[in-house]
Amino acid sequence: MSEQSLLLMRLDALYTRCGDRMARANEPWGEGAPAPLLLVGRTLRGETVWRFGMQAEPGFAGRAQALLSSGAWDPDAVPDALGLRAAAACARAAPTRRALRRWRPAAVRGMRSAR
Repeated sequence: MSEQSLLLMRLDALYTRCGDRMARANEPWGEGAPAPLLLVGRTLRGETVWRFGMQAEPGFAGRAQALLSSGAWDPDAVPDALGLRAAAACARAAPTRRALRRWRPAAVRGMRSAR
């Protein structure tokens, strides 16, 4: 089974779906929190998968789809490219951007020794 298949299975387990969109967190004790606007996962080989939440507007979804389909992986460019210039949104995304910089696939950053 490929890493991409496993990642898609994880996304299916984490969130309930309504059509092609994520609806809510899949919680055993009842209705979970609303799903995020966009959830992006990336395998160690650089394969990217994504899902949109129910509340993602068509304009946002279209911009995100174009950015993700292009193969671009610049965490600093994502907020501007998606029209998320609000300081609060960028501040919340800062830890994610730092993590993405550290965990870029080996094909992007060059081979790195195992930890």
